[in-house]
Formats: sequence, structure tokens, C-alpha cells
Amino acid sequence: MSAPLVARPSSYVHEQLDNICRLDALHTAQYKYFGDRLSFAPIYGMDPARIIDLGCVEGLVHQAAKDFPKAEVIAVDRNPLPQIIATFHRISKFLNADLTQDLPFKDGSFDIVHVRHVFIHVPNSTGDLLARAARLLKPGGWLLVEENDIERLALTAGPAVSRLASTYGAIVRGYGADSGAMRALGMFKEVNLKNLTIPMCRPSPDEMEDQLREAYRQTIILTGESLCNKFDGLTPELAVQVRKDMDNLSETGMFDMYFFWCRRS
Repeated sequence: MSAPLVARPSSYVHEQLDNICRLDALHTAQYKYFGDRLSFAPIYGMDPARIIDLGCVEGLVHQAAKDFPKAEVIAVDRNPLPQIIATFHRISKFLNADLTQDLPFKDGSFDIVHVRHVFIHVPNSTGDLLARAARLLKPGGWLLVEENDIERLALTAGPAVSRLASTYGAIVRGYGADSGAMRALGMFKEVNLKNLTIPMCRPSPDEMEDQLREAYRQTIILTGESLCNKFDGLTPELAVQVRKDMDNLSETGMFDMYFFWCRRS
């Protein structure tokens, strides 16, 4: 006898669709910023057979399959992939796995390993996850990483946004992660590292950079709203003020983004 269906709140589908739209806006902005590419790395001169995305950026997985139609593209995440998202992005190969543990793939079995917005969520990420990702690469393969650092935002923004950024940083540090994990990569000369610092609320004269800025501005607003009442100090009133501050062109908050690409010898 099959198990009875459990009704979800009526807002569930809308929340999932909102999340799809938010993450797709981020992916589209970064894809445009890279020049209609998945990365600054020269990966379009190769013919990759296998690509893996650690952290499952759904829009990127879908785009990678379009840009490299001959490649096997695998998405990995510790959270189950909702069917509505898998269907929307036509993701056919998904592995539900803990990124703090070794994955069931042979070393040197992928041409491209991609990681976006994962390091701030994984304990001891800078060393352990980077090493784990690097082992998956074939010789000559590319490791592609995009990450944020909210510490500058906490120091430069107005009171409401600063409080949100500081609290979020404390949350991720509380479980052993580092909201500024990518800063450590600056000491490695053998990697390519681009650091982009942009004002969150003032439009940029660069169209692609401004699209990226706007996508992250909206994400910060939605983060404040999604976390309210879940942690001490993050109230609905604070979320309202964060939105007001983010709509204020005189808001001073600066935001750091890191783009890192490294080829395995």
C-alpha cells in the first residue's frame, strides 16, 4: 500500500519558483559578466567529456549542457533536488551527497569541476574542499570557483544591512565555515584570481557589472526576508529596513566577489 500523500503549504510551489527565478538571475548575470561564457577560463577551446558542479547551480548545469552538448554534466548537492527544479532545468544526472566527504568518483575523472557559493557553507572548506575538487580533475582540467565575501559589506553598509551581513557571517562561522574563505587563495601564485568589489546600491557604468550588482542586491534583500525570525536579531522589521536601505542610492555598502580558475598540471 502506498504511503498517503502529505499536503504541502500552498506557498511551496511559489517559493520554489521564486528561488528558481532568483538563482537564474544570479547565473544569468555571471554568465553575461563572463562574456556569455561559464568562466573566464579558456574552457571553450577544449572538448570536455565530463563536467561536475559541486553545489548544484541549476542554471549553470543547464547552461553547461547547452554549451558542451557532448559532455556528461553531473550536479552534486547535499540537499535533495526538488522535482520542480530538476524538470525546469532538465537536470538528468544529480547526486545527493555530502561535500565534506569523498565523492563516489575516481580521481582524475573530470575535465571541469565547478564550485559556486559553496565555500561559505562548508566547514574547513578552503583546504579540504579545494583538495577534494582538485583530485577529481584530469591533468589539464579546470577548477572553476566563484565565491562572495560579505565581510566588507558588514563593515561598509548602513546599520540594517551591516547587521544582516554580520549576523549571517556569525551564522556560517558558527558551524565551522568561513564567509571570507576565498581570501586565502590570494597567496597562491599558480592560480588565476579576480576580485571584483562593487557598490551594492549605486549603478555601475559597466552594463554587465551592473547586472551582476543588481542580481546580488536582490539576493541580499531576499536573504534578509527569508532569515527573519529564524535567528536572534533578524526580525521582519530589520528585513523591511534592509530593503529600504538597498533601494537607497546613497547606501554605502560594498560587496566583494572572487572568481578563481586554476588548471591542473
